[in-house]
Formats: sequence, structure tokens, C-alpha cells
Amino acid sequence: LHHAATMGESSDVLLGKLLQHYVDDMNAFQTDLVEEDDYFNREEQCIDRLESIKATIAGDEEEIAICVDRAHTLIEFLLTDEDFPEKFHIGMVTAAILSLDPLMEAVVHNESLCDYLLSYVRSEHMLNEVQTSHWVRVMVELVARHLPPKYFVDTKPTFLRELSRHLYSPSIHNFLSFLIGTDPESDRAQLLNLYVVDSAMMSALAEAMQLHAADEIFLGNLCSILSSITGAFSSLPSFASRFRTGMADIAHITFEIIERRASLPAHCIALALGLLSDLLKYDVRACKYEQLCSSRATPGKAPKGAPAFFTSFFEHIESVVAILKGTRGLILFRACEAIGVVLSNCPMSHCLAEVEQFGLMQVSMSVMFSYRANEFVRHALLDAYKALLRGGVQFAHLREMLLSTTILTDIPTLYHNKPQMTRMRALGHMADLVAELLSTVSSDGQVKQIVSSHPTWTKLVGFHSGGTKEELCCGLDVEHMVGLFGASPKDCRDASVSSSASPVRCFMSPARSPGMSMSKSSSSQEFQSDEDEDIRLVTEQLEVVEIEVDPLAADRIAASNADRVHERTPIRGARPGRPQLKLEKENSPPVGEDKSDTPKKMVVDASSVRVTSNFGDTPQPKMIKVSARSRTFYSRNAKTKSPFGNRPGKLSEEEGSMSPEETGSPVAKKLF
Repeated sequence: LHHAATMGESSDVLLGKLLQHYVDDMNAFQTDLVEEDDYFNREEQCIDRLESIKATIAGDEEEIAICVDRAHTLIEFLLTDEDFPEKFHIGMVTAAILSLDPLMEAVVHNESLCDYLLSYVRSEHMLNEVQTSHWVRVMVELVARHLPPKYFVDTKPTFLRELSRHLYSPSIHNFLSFLIGTDPESDRAQLLNLYVVDSAMMSALAEAMQLHAADEIFLGNLCSILSSITGAFSSLPSFASRFRTGMADIAHITFEIIERRASLPAHCIALALGLLSDLLKYDVRACKYEQLCSSRATPGKAPKGAPAFFTSFFEHIESVVAILKGTRGLILFRACEAIGVVLSNCPMSHCLAEVEQFGLMQVSMSVMFSYRANEFVRHALLDAYKALLRGGVQFAHLREMLLSTTILTDIPTLYHNKPQMTRMRALGHMADLVAELLSTVSSDGQVKQIVSSHPTWTKLVGFHSGGTKEELCCGLDVEHMVGLFGASPKDCRDASVSSSASPVRCFMSPARSPGMSMSKSSSSQEFQSDEDEDIRLVTEQLEVVEIEVDPLAADRIAASNADRVHERTPIRGARPGRPQLKLEKENSPPVGEDKSDTPKKMVVDASSVRVTSNFGDTPQPKMIKVSARSRTFYSRNAKTKSPFGNRPGKLSEEEGSMSPEETGSPVAKKLF
């Protein structure tokens, strides 16, 4: 016994010297890299160095014997919560040593060592990410090569629940994805059905989702895993029913998060809506397999199963419609993705009744032509419209509902209002939608009858039926489309100007207002749906307003290039019979007295100087904002002359001999 104790004490000393030797080696290696190379990939270089250290230890029988004998001490170094110098350096080397095959075999064959290694995630406190990454490296090696496939299902069922409590960690997220086999190309992909159906993992994830519904990072990692599971799980009828049963709690909590949209962060609502879209897509895929299998088994027999996620969706459809009417940004995009799945993949009778009852088609069309929609939102809705326009006979009712909306009126109106089209950046989507409608007209008699009967589309349908292939690509030519639609652009613009008479609210759409972040708008996600009708651009009004100018006063009020923000903004001049507004500052140099080429610096008060961003060392023209006229412009001579005058030594004799009294201003004396 004394001999064994002596050997144990010497093993601890030797293990400490061994770890210190390799930690010093890693530090010296990184120092040499920094000194020799200007740039290097530290992670890649360190991994290569650790592989060299592992090869060195594996080739030395004495060092391997020391490490195997003191495996518990190595695990203790890996899991310790104490702070000491070089803690993470020692943990990195320790993780590399524990990944060796002799150490892995020692851990697997010793139940206490394996249980001690797995106890790292039993802590209820937040784990350190660096230390967790070292632990995950050891666990990946252990799971991939040494543990049985069903070890965490049969032997350690509580480990999955303990692991799911720490999904805020990216390392734990990656390890759990590897463990259950969410990657279809990995060797563990065949275990996904086992973990989803035959283990307690789904209930553990549902519990974690319920507890951390307001944690954006935790919920983001959790929804990422659930989306991967939903996308990779088998859609065959024998698996689909069990999958729906296993995901029932997840779907229920997802709808609860959507219902709590007023009290939860906006990003959490967007994550729940994204997961909802994946569940609906799985329902569509499973229904198609079920119909295929049932038709092969008994032709003419309808499938027994019902789309469970679609049914739950229509039970909470009012919340989704409220999101469509009163949100913007990422939440609106995710909601439109879910609505797009419903509109393009539900030709079933009970689903059609729900779509028609809640007016989903018209709500989505209102979003499509609103300022709240960005390019991603329109793209999601456009894909749904394309799918139902290209569908077979079973989509006839959906096509009829689509054409019964305001689509045939909204498209010509948007083409007539060119500034609005430019502001919304919707030309490409409108061209695709028009092309898809005209293509459906040529193949579907019912659609042709509805579109041709609309007076605005008669000429366009006739042009499409008789035009060549090159002439049919007319959706991107706005002027051509306006001529084909036949309405007067001036009438349309006058109507848009009269509908937005308030100059205060028509400067910029709230969907693109600068400085409005998601965090500031998360507390007030909903606003009135009719606000899009009141919001218009100032440029839309100015484009149709003609300023009448007296020809005799034209020379007197002519504006220079420096007096314009851009060419589309007119400058209001002096009107006959009214005194002209004086814009000179108190300390501004008199206009027209000094005709020399030396630039003068305009002196303004502190409130009128515009704060600009930092452009680095690149010299920039001086920007000045005149408060009286609210105009921002460049100094006329800024691009050709220095704003601080000529350099010393290059002044002419006349300028060099000018006395301070001749300048007539103490400010000029200080500046020049």
C-alpha cells in the first residue's frame, strides 16, 4: 500500500510536469508565430500543434501510462470551476490528451470516470464557453468512436435533459446536433428517428423551450435544432404519425409564443414563426407521401391522416393575421413564409374554407403592395402566388380567390405611380407576377376569362396573345406597361397626391425610417394598418407640382448647384411683392465684395454645423447646414481650394502684407 501511495504521489508530480511542459510548448509556439508571421490562423495552427503533441504522447509508453493512471486528475483539470493562471491553456492540452484512444478506453471501461466526465452539464449555473468547447471536443471523440449508439437512450436517459438546459452555448448546440444526427450526410443520421421517437429528448426540448421563451440566444439555438430535425426526419406515413405525436408539445409551445407577441422580444416571435413554417412544410410533405401510399395500396381511397400542424395553425389564425396587418421587418417576413406555405400547399376542402373565411389571400395581397414589405417579404409571397398559379385543377379555387382580390387593380396602379414603384423596389417582383399571370391566362380558360374581362388588362392580354417572344418581356419597361394598361399616369399621380395631404407624415415610410432598430420597435410591434395609405414621399408630390415663376424675376431667383440638395428638390424663390428672406449670418463675410480666388471659411453657429461620420484620413469637403433654409451643401471652392486658405510660403506679396486691421473682422484675423 505504501508503495502504491508512493507511486500515486509520483504520478501526480510527473503529470503536473508533463502538462506544464506541453503548456509551455504551446505558449512558445504561439509566440514564435506572432513574431515570425504578420498574419496567421491561430485556431488552425494550434490544432495542428495539438495533433503533434498527441502523437508525441502516444509514442511514449511512459507518458501514456502516467496519463492513464491519473485519468481522473485529467478530467478534474478539464471540469474545474476554479480560476488559476493558464487554466484554459491547461484545459486545451488536457482535452487533447483525453482524446487519445488509451484514455478513451480507460474512461469507457470505468463507470465512475465516465459518470464524472458527463457530470459537467449537471451544473445549473451558466457554463464557460471556452471550457465547454474543450469538454465538447472530448465528448465528440467519445461518442463517435467508443460509446454504443443507444448509450444515451438506454443507459443515460437523463443526460439529454441535462444537455438541453445549456443550449445557450454554441458548443453544446453543435454537440447535440452531432449526437442526434441532424446532418443527413453524417454517419449518425440513421439515429435521428431513434432519438426523436424512442427517447425523452423531445420532451426535454419542449420543457427548455417553455422555460427560455424570452431568451433570444437560447431560443435561436433550440429552434435551429428543431428545424434541422423537422427537415431531416422521414416523411413516410409510418414515421409521420409518430413524429407528429412527438412534436405535439413543441407545436403547442410555438403557438403560445406567437400568442404572447406583445410581451416577448420581436426576435423570439420571428424564431417561432420560422419554426412554424418548417412544421407546415413537413405536414405538406407527409400528406403527399400519405396520398401516394394510400393510392397505391387501395386506389380511390382517401388518406385517413389529417395535417395536424395545419389544423393547429388555423386554430391560431387570428394571431397570424394580426401579425400580418400590424408588423414589419423579420416578423413580417417569417409570417409571410408561413402564409405562403398555407396558400400554395392546401387545396384540401377544409383548409380552403379557412383561407376564404379569414381572407388570407386579400391580407397577403395588402402586404404585397404596402410600404411595410421589403424585397424578402415580396419574394416569399411571390413564390406562393407562382405555386398556386402553376398548380393543377386542385388549385382552381385558390386561383379564383387570388383573382378576386385587388391584384388586377393594384398592379396597374403601382406601374402608373413610378416614384412609388422606385421607392418600394418592387419592379422585378411586379414583372414576375405579371409574366406569371399572363402565362396562366394562356393555359387556363377560367383565369383568361377573369383577366380579360377587367378593362385595364384587356389591351395587355391582347398584346401578349399576339406578340413575339422578345416583345412579351415587357414587365420591366414601365412606360410600355403604362401604355398597355391604358390609364393616364397623371390621373393616377393626382389621386396619390390627394390621398396624402399631410407633409409631416409623408416624408419617409416607417418601414425604412433611419435610426429605428428592432430593439426600439419590439415593444410596439403593431400599428394601424391604414397608415400605408397615408404615407407617401415628398418627391411624389413635388414631381407633379409646377412652380410658376415670373419671367422677369427668373434671373433674380435662379438657384445655383450649391443651393440644391439634389436636382429633384426645387428651391422656393422670392415672390413679387414680398420681401426676400435674408440668409446671411452675423459673422458671414459680405457677399460680392471680395472677388479673389482665396476661399473664405463661412462661420456659423454651433447648432448649424452638421455632424458627419468619420471618414478616416481622407480629406473631405466641408459640409455646412444653413438653419434658415434647411439646405445642406458643399462649399463652392472646397474641391479646388483648401478650406484653410493657401499654404504658408505660397502667399502673394499683397496677401502677405495685409494687416489684421484690413480684414475688418477679429474672426478673420484668427482664421487666416
